[in-house]
Amino acid sequence: MTFDERIEAEITNIRTELEIVQILNKKLNSKLSLDCIEVRAAALSLISIYNGVEKVLERIIKAKYTFSSSSN
Repeated sequence: MTFDERIEAEITNIRTELEIVQILNKKLNSKLSLDCIEVRAAALSLISIYNGVEKVLERIIKAKYTFSSSSN
């Protein structure tokens, strides 16, 4: 996979997790409570979003550092 493809794949994963969180948020906004499984799903989705953002930033920083090092 190219750099761009990896970033795009990670962003796609983040969007998927955001959709799950939005569905659960709509349920909460309509005054319905979440069951234990839904709470865990929300928690796991938030963790996945955080990890995805972290991976994207890490790849960008590594690419920048590698590019800067090879330019010298």
